Amino acid sequence: MKQKQKIIFLLFPSLFFLFGFFLFPVMFAFYLSFFNVDTLTLKKEFIGLANYLELLTDPKFYFALKNSFIYGCVSTIIEVGLGIGIALILNERLKGISIIRGISIFPYVIPIVVSVVLWRWMLDVSFGIINWLTELVGFQPIPWLGGPLAMVTLVIVSVWIFTPFIIVTTLAALQQIPESLYDAAKIDGTNALQRFYYITLPQLREVMSAAIIIRWIWMFNKFDVPYALWGVGGSGIFITNLPIYAYITTYNYYRAGYGNAICVIMTMILVASIAILLTFFKQRG
Repeated sequence: MKQKQKIIFLLFPSLFFLFGFFLFPVMFAFYLSFFNVDTLTLKKEFIGLANYLELLTDPKFYFALKNSFIYGCVSTIIEVGLGIGIALILNERLKGISIIRGISIFPYVIPIVVSVVLWRWMLDVSFGIINWLTELVGFQPIPWLGGPLAMVTLVIVSVWIFTPFIIVTTLAALQQIPESLYDAAKIDGTNALQRFYYITLPQLREVMSAAIIIRWIWMFNKFDVPYALWGVGGSGIFITNLPIYAYITTYNYYRAGYGNAICVIMTMILVASIAILLTFFKQRG
């Protein structure tokens, strides 16, 4: 009996935080999604499935959903591909490589808001250094922060910030691969591409699977980077994803019930996509 009490005692802090910071907010959001809730007064009226039925005919919801998928898929693919490529280079025994490894993590440790503000300055159409360089070579300034290019800018900024996460995780996995495998492959007469395909990739499969799932989760429901760019140079409508749409619905339109319905749908999409990815990686493994 004492052993069970000890186990419960040790698990209680973790269970408390799990319930308090994950399960309770999810359940409360699901509960509020069945009500018409005024964000300011918190007065609520039960309306059943009305919020979800409204979502089915809401063009802004489908536009935000499309943006979430575009932003999540494109940024995740680029981050993973670029991160693995850079990690392979940083894994080589080159002079000064330790310093370069340290520098490569800088974008990830800088506060996100600071990174976004720096990029906003550099990409500004009037005084940004990137458009200044563009004019130097004879081209017109590019409105990176406005119009359809806003999504391209959002992906570029996100890739710059979050690719170091893939670099670090991949580099750690690469350094765990025994050198004897490569030595044996060289003796058998394999080239660099063959060694990468038959040795490196299989050894990285689990790390890559986890990294793809984690990055997809983070990028699909990413709020801070899009919000820091939202409304800059008229970019808002072009980069509004589901988290931002839920936010402005709740705090700009004062419809907390509808905003929570969006969050519930977003959570369901994430759970379904994670299940699909896990099944795919399991079959591939």
